[in-house]
Amino acid sequence: MRSTTHSTFDGLRPDRVPLPWGDVRGASLSALLSLITTVSYGAVAAGSISSMGPGVVSAMVLSGLIAASLGALVASAFGSVPTQIFSPRASVAVVIAAAAASFSAGDGVKLPQVLALLSLCLFLAMLLQLAFAALKLGGLIRLIPTSVTAGLVIALALRLIWSELPDLVAAPDRLRPWAPLCTAIGTFGVFALLRARYGAGGAMLAGLSAGLLVALVVDLGAPGALPHLPSIDLAGGPLLPVSRLVGQFLEGWPPGRWIDVLAFAAVIALVNSVETLTSAMQIEDLGTQRFDANRALMAGALGSLVSLLAGGLPVAGGTSTSSVHMQAGATSRSAAFASAMLVGLGTLVFASVIVKVPLAVVAALMLCVAGEIAVPPVRELLAQWQADRRGMRGELAVVLIVCVLMLSADILVAVAAGVVAASVLAFVQMRDSLVRREYNATDAMAPTIVGVPMGQTSSRDVPVIEIGQPLFFATVEAAVHAVERVSIGSRQVVLDLTRSGGLDLTAAKALSRCAAVMQRDDRQLLVVGGERIAEMESPLRPCLVFGHIGDAVNYCTDAQGLRDLEVERARREAQTVPQAVIEHATRLLAEHIGPIAEVLVRRAASVVTNRDQFCNALAGQLDESRAREAFLAGMKRVNIVRSAS
Repeated sequence: MRSTTHSTFDGLRPDRVPLPWGDVRGASLSALLSLITTVSYGAVAAGSISSMGPGVVSAMVLSGLIAASLGALVASAFGSVPTQIFSPRASVAVVIAAAAASFSAGDGVKLPQVLALLSLCLFLAMLLQLAFAALKLGGLIRLIPTSVTAGLVIALALRLIWSELPDLVAAPDRLRPWAPLCTAIGTFGVFALLRARYGAGGAMLAGLSAGLLVALVVDLGAPGALPHLPSIDLAGGPLLPVSRLVGQFLEGWPPGRWIDVLAFAAVIALVNSVETLTSAMQIEDLGTQRFDANRALMAGALGSLVSLLAGGLPVAGGTSTSSVHMQAGATSRSAAFASAMLVGLGTLVFASVIVKVPLAVVAALMLCVAGEIAVPPVRELLAQWQADRRGMRGELAVVLIVCVLMLSADILVAVAAGVVAASVLAFVQMRDSLVRREYNATDAMAPTIVGVPMGQTSSRDVPVIEIGQPLFFATVEAAVHAVERVSIGSRQVVLDLTRSGGLDLTAAKALSRCAAVMQRDDRQLLVVGGERIAEMESPLRPCLVFGHIGDAVNYCTDAQGLRDLEVERARREAQTVPQAVIEHATRLLAEHIGPIAEVLVRRAASVVTNRDQFCNALAGQLDESRAREAFLAGMKRVNIVRSAS
């Protein structure tokens, strides 16, 4: 019998059951995107030593493709998030290029020595990443302030843009310098036009197609005006085979290089770890369960080690490729395996086609990647600046410090200085202990809760955690643990930040992730605070934000006792207040307190017996006298006709 179940655009049946072809589509799109970006990242990594010998860029690209296939396959097998796609990353490629430039500085330095030093640096970096995982340091990523990570991301994007600018105007024919620039404009222009509608992955693929089409037209009209990627010599092998490292051990290391090797190894390990964990955190924000940070680090390190043994580059989790992978419908780990194998197959089959991609197209794609890296943190910082300029001055100062040090010094100095600056800023704001008190709201507020008789609150407990100091990156995890501990036996938990003095963006995101995990178990996290908390409503989602503790408690008691009150409420509504009057009262009250008005109006209608009680009960929900008078005046315009007893 033929099935009549129809699929939807997101790869799910109407009953939200994954369809197998969603994995196929996700694997295909993520493999194509990984293939394109890996070629670009390989060219970036080899840029500083491309003049030291023929075939350097080609061999480095092959090293990147080995990583995106073999290394990604191993990392996906051990990864914490099944839908995370591993591949070489742009930020790591920029650091590798800087390390290669440092190793090649000086007279008499030869290419084999540079490559041996680079191989040793990458091996030490992955051993450090394994040590991070073994020492269970992965959780520290949650403690790195958002301002520090934003500064790092913005600075790395600026470095990537700077490294690609020469390829935008590089032309073999000096009489036709416009050719590469026109090709790059076509690529980047199509990406910018389609980014909002089709997302980063789809717009990047469309931009690649447009760039190749423009390049074809340019080649027909002006042959030789566009430089292309060098040919990929599969027989020649990758740029970083283990034999180079062994051979350099036998010949003896260049003097005075150990400090440079160790420093760059630490930088690469840190950047690779941050890339992997940041990617996993963003996938977690899409609604999956909380990931195991140490397992994610271990998976990336093992995949990188296997890749390095085969002559490849390190791998880390990718945000854009993983997003494309998931949005196409992929849900299982087998889809990530298929993506890695498709990259390897594409390398073997389409190696001769890859070399026909112009460098201007690659540079334009790197500008797209740089934008995808830098725009989200910039947009987030600007939004929070508009919401709270005074509170964001300190965070923006930290971002500026990290950016300047990253561009002028190195990432270790930038991270260390950023964490110190953020810590000083946070500790200045600290006042009292984190948790001021914990109490049961229904016991404390039972006389004021509409529709909850005295002595009947034991089955409707609403735990409240009152915070007595500002929440920021170093204290929010303690608040999350308190919520998780209390929420075990309750359907709702109220986090009262009225006396806390506010929270920063890192804390808001941590509470958002906690609320998402609770939501999967049909539980809710409610946040109560003043204007500063209301301004953070967007990053706090799916937390429910209330302005007053009474509103939050009334919401909880209504949700918990909804079934018990259903029959009685319907009977009293029919006898006491007409439906038209209820709707009118709801509209008037909503103008003052928002969507919670509907709940309060229906609850009041279920317990009153006359017009005055109904109006006064609702007016009592308003704190300001002017608001109460305006509400009562509006209710006088409607004639409430009592039903006959």
